[in-house]
Amino acid sequence: MDKIWKYISAFLLIIIMVMVYKFIIAGSTLKLSDNRQAILLEPSERIFVLDEMNAFIVAIAEINRGLSENNFDQIQKASAAVGEAARTSVEASVLKKLPLEFKAMGFQTHGGFEEISKMAASRASTSEIQGKLGDVMQNCVACHSGYILPQSAK
Repeated sequence: MDKIWKYISAFLLIIIMVMVYKFIIAGSTLKLSDNRQAILLEPSERIFVLDEMNAFIVAIAEINRGLSENNFDQIQKASAAVGEAARTSVEASVLKKLPLEFKAMGFQTHGGFEEISKMAASRASTSEIQGKLGDVMQNCVACHSGYILPQSAK
């Protein structure tokens, strides 16, 4: 009887490991011939991710405007809008479909904007803030180079 429980336990462990890989690491993706990964989302989920990316671009534009005008309040407001507080709004159904690297870049991007907000609040130099913004934008470059969100998951 003990052997049966060992086999059952091993089988359940394998199932859990497969589920962890599928829902936490791999996500719902398809490898493309150009070496990018297509992330397969439902239309509403795709719109959610695209809206988040659009919010990043709007924030970058506002931060750049604030940098050019030495307007630290504008920099702080724009970066805080897409900082850590915005990260909590992702639904579980979307998160499980995103590959781990994509999620990590998203979390790093939110964290980078949060750092920019703190830098603006402490009146760091505009060149320091611009340097941090450049670092954050490397996530944008990596993401768009490695992933695509096709029109339909079907």
